Parts: sequence; structure tokens; C-alpha cells
Amino acid sequence: MRPGHNVFIVCAPHPRAGVTTTAILLTEYLTWRGLQPEGFDTDPYESAFANRFAGQARVTDISTTQGQISLFDQLLVCDGRPKVVDVWNRSFQKFYTILQETGFVEEAKRLSIDVVILYCADELPASLVTARQISQLWPDAPMIAAVNEGAAEFQGDVHRLMADFPTRLNLHIRELDAQVSRTINKETFSYTDFLNDPPFDMSILARSALRKWLVHIFKQFQYLEQNGVINGTDLR
Repeated sequence: MRPGHNVFIVCAPHPRAGVTTTAILLTEYLTWRGLQPEGFDTDPYESAFANRFAGQARVTDISTTQGQISLFDQLLVCDGRPKVVDVWNRSFQKFYTILQETGFVEEAKRLSIDVVILYCADELPASLVTARQISQLWPDAPMIAAVNEGAAEFQGDVHRLMADFPTRLNLHIRELDAQVSRTINKETFSYTDFLNDPPFDMSILARSALRKWLVHIFKQFQYLEQNGVINGTDLR
């Protein structure tokens, strides 16, 4: 299996579902694994994802034909680098319309590129309905139901919520302590660097809390890799 031949679509139809956080964490994990991911941010205004990975991620405005060509042609380049697309909620409908009209998923399959959908779920009924529609359109594209408790508000059991989504694989991002979160919400902060060399100027309690939170997430990505959803080399 060719290493890193994935296109990861990180998306949600609603704001505040944790799409950008999920895209950042996935990109950091792939970087930690040495897979040299390439990122694409479809929010041309704030571009938090692209700003986090300067030189590694680019902004693509899919409201323009030029932006659409730039994004979708690059996603089909067979260079062995995994691609991570942060789909802005305002670009969501346009993005999936283009996928459907161009036959992108089918073309990717022809090129032996695996499309994986990380669908950031919330409790709104429309979230589940849309996930099922996407799953029916592309049954061969694995879907991962991602729940980010630090972004969306959940009143019920998140595990029961994820069980309703059309996927056998889930990603659970716990809420991180607010004080620790303020430490890492900087464009220059790297989870990969943190794991490899934790900063000594960070409180020992903050380091411990962040490491516990991050290891929980990375272990889930490792599980996805072991199940063939993330294509890479042998695990460390």
C-alpha cells in the first residue's frame, strides 16, 4: 500500500463543530508520523488552518473557478503526500456539489487515492441527516464521526450520538481545560514539537494535562491507521 495516499475531507454543515481543530490535530498527527501532509483551507477570510501551517497549507476560495481548479486538481496529484481539506461551513454545500458534479471521489479511486471523510457531528437533527446523505452518495469513502466537546455543546451522551452516524469509526476530542487551551491557541504552537520536546516554560500541570489530552487523540488516529483508514508506514 502506498504510504500517505489519502485525501482527508474535514467538514460539518454547521459552525462551531470543531472542523478546524480536527483538521489541525490530524495534520499534526500526520506530521508526527513523518508523512509530510499538505493542507487546504477553504475559508478565504480568517484561514485559521492555513495560518497554523504556513508553507504547508494554502488558502483556496472555492467560490471562484480558479480556486476550485487549484484545490481539486491538486488533491488528485499522486505525490504520496496526504491532503487535509478544512471545509469551511459556508463552503460546505458548494464543496459537496463540486464533488458530486465532477465525480471526484470516483476519479480519486481510479488513481488509487483514498478519500476519507471526517464528519464533525453535533446534536442538530440536520447533522445526522446530512451525514447519511453523504454516506449514501459515496458508500466506498470511509466516514469518521468526529465529536469535539470543546467546540460544540452536547446535552446527551456523545458516544450514543456517534453510534447513530453511518460509520463504524469515531473520533472523540475531549474538552481541554480553558487555561491550558489559552496556552496553545497560538499560530506558532506545534503539537508535534510539544510531544517531541515539551517546553520548559510551560507549567508542569499544563504540560501533563495537554499531553494526556493529546495522547488520547493520537491513539485514536493510530487506531485508524491500524485499521487502514490512514495509510502510512509501520507504527512507531
